[in-house]
Amino acid sequence: MEAQLGPETDRRVASMLGGMGNTGSSLMGLVPDHGPYLIRATCSPSPGPAAKLTVSQGGVQFLDLEVPCGDPFESTVQLTAGRVTATLSPTSGGESVAALRIERAPAEPPASPTPAAPASSSP
Repeated sequence: MEAQLGPETDRRVASMLGGMGNTGSSLMGLVPDHGPYLIRATCSPSPGPAAKLTVSQGGVQFLDLEVPCGDPFESTVQLTAGRVTATLSPTSGGESVAALRIERAPAEPPASPTPAAPASSSP
């Protein structure tokens, strides 16, 4: 299940792998600084086809949506320094396995310099 989230990196803030009972699975992490963070989630498709993903920080809810189980989900959110909470809850009863990860988004590669236009010669 965790392999569906991709390899762990040194940008990880928090991660969780475990059972998603009737109340869901949660994780809490400490975001070191302001910026873009990847929220990755996945769950087993049994007993239900979807789960509800919520991500909040300091009373602000950044994500509150239904994600399909069986396929990995990824979203980028802007977080500030401080505690962040993510929860994956089943939309139907029964036991399921879930994995959640929050990590700093990779830095954008610097833009390639635009080649200068050739100088035109005027006769």
